Amino acid sequence: FIVVTAPQDPRSAVEVDQQARGMIYLYGVQKIDLFLQENGRLPSTLAVVPMASSLNAGGVTTTYTPRSDSTYVLTDTLPDGGIIEFDSAVQTSESFAPAFNLGG
Repeated sequence: FIVVTAPQDPRSAVEVDQQARGMIYLYGVQKIDLFLQENGRLPSTLAVVPMASSLNAGGVTTTYTPRSDSTYVLTDTLPDGGIIEFDSAVQTSESFAPAFNLGG
């Protein structure tokens, strides 16, 4: 008889968690950018951006800071004290994706 098991992911749990967090973070950046494109302005807070509540999941604190009519900074403070920062004045979501090994 044959026993079939699911293939094991060779990445560590930490790597999987970091990549999942990166995907959520990148999706949040893209949602803010989409809001800007659709409304001609940045959101005043993350509360008006669909999916924003997931940015603060898993013990992560996300701070959104609009800097002008079209640039902003998104900062994540991770449970381990690490910080991830995206500055739309100098980065794009496409340039930011490789930091999380997401392609792009």
